[in-house]
Amino acid sequence: MKNTSLFYSVAGFAALSAVASSCQQKQEEQKKYNIVYIMTDDHTAQMMSCYDTRYMETPNLDRIAADGVRFTNSFVANSLSGPSRACMITGKHSCANKFYDNTTCVFDSAQQTFPKLLQKAGYQTALVGKWHLESLPTGFNYWEIVPGQGDYYNPDFITQNNDTVHRHGYITNLITDDAIDWMENGRDKSKPFCLLIHHKAIHRNWMADTCHLNLYEDKTFPLPETFFDDYEGRPAAAAQEMSIVKDMDMIYDLKMLRPDKQSRLKTMYERFLGRMDEAQRAAWDKFYGPVIEDFYKKNPQGKELAEKILNELTAVGLNKRPTPIYSKDTTVNEKYPDGSISDYYSVQICAKEAGIPGIIVEHAENGKRAVEMVEQNPEGYFDAIVMDIRMPVMSGLEAARQIRAMSRTDAQTVPIIAMTANAYEEDVSQSLAAGMNAHLAKPIEPQVILDTLAGYIGSKN
Repeated sequence: MKNTSLFYSVAGFAALSAVASSCQQKQEEQKKYNIVYIMTDDHTAQMMSCYDTRYMETPNLDRIAADGVRFTNSFVANSLSGPSRACMITGKHSCANKFYDNTTCVFDSAQQTFPKLLQKAGYQTALVGKWHLESLPTGFNYWEIVPGQGDYYNPDFITQNNDTVHRHGYITNLITDDAIDWMENGRDKSKPFCLLIHHKAIHRNWMADTCHLNLYEDKTFPLPETFFDDYEGRPAAAAQEMSIVKDMDMIYDLKMLRPDKQSRLKTMYERFLGRMDEAQRAAWDKFYGPVIEDFYKKNPQGKELAEKILNELTAVGLNKRPTPIYSKDTTVNEKYPDGSISDYYSVQICAKEAGIPGIIVEHAENGKRAVEMVEQNPEGYFDAIVMDIRMPVMSGLEAARQIRAMSRTDAQTVPIIAMTANAYEEDVSQSLAAGMNAHLAKPIEPQVILDTLAGYIGSKN
């Protein structure tokens, strides 16, 4: 009865309110808000300062967040590019809108979409930028889209006449300018409008505008906590092409292009560069040329890698005490037939050659010795421990377990990195189970070792 009485009381109040404010409601019903929807592609929340202030400042995005609603626990029906767009525009899951993936599907543009519903409600609708649904858009009074993923420099656009036109400039600027031009000059200003601005940026392969190439050169970004994710228990994720070690391309992704160097995606990257005009290419080469030359000239190996590590540690004030502990294998002095040193052992050799203040744990009892070293030194003495998991007397796995079992606080937090000549699946799982933070296996790129140490040590401090 209480619920019923409450219902009738609220209903009666609502009826009286409706009668009393009928004129005001009619005025509000006549007012239809304009809608501007801006989409960025593969844009992590950590790189928006309205969500995370550690990395960069995004004042305009912050302004939008401050004036509206900021979602902190929202989910998507499908996280792939085209399918996510199909879900958004139809309000249906992939199984219902029939656009499942980016490679085999064509969007059925005859189905109901929210722009079509807005048109029926008196809105003018427009779409500019990345569509990625294979068929041509419907339900828009105006649209201009890029084919497929689009190109960062001097991209092509498909117009409403189904003509492909070439635009000169950087894609983000072109999409923005086209959208603004439609808002200011192309629409019927007596009607409300809905404008979808779909950017390509910051989708792989991350080619910034020439005026922004050095924007973050003075900033050091720490490695994310998931950088060395082994995807244990997540076979679907493990099967995707997103491994830093396996899939990130030295030329296509990292821009280290040189005529004598090859990579799986080099040809595609050269095609992207080929879209640039003379001035754009000159600005690009002016920035990346010295970086490429320095990278291949130094080719961080052995002593040079150690010096890079020392510089990295010095930059964050970590060169004042022994750091880190390096393990040393009996085959540490072995060289390949061409005289080069194994990448796996170079980080250990170069620590001595460059005079890095650190402790080299000898092979004979290095697992046991690592435990003793932690026990014999004060809290916070070590920044990282790097050791092989296969050692006589005491294995690295057992050493890691004993260190983690110590009552001292730093024993629970010090990064412990496993390094082995091979990394079988059971080795990796055993390393993580023993309390190690990461497992690096031969062949190991020296830069990976450097980044691993710098990432863990940097985040620790």
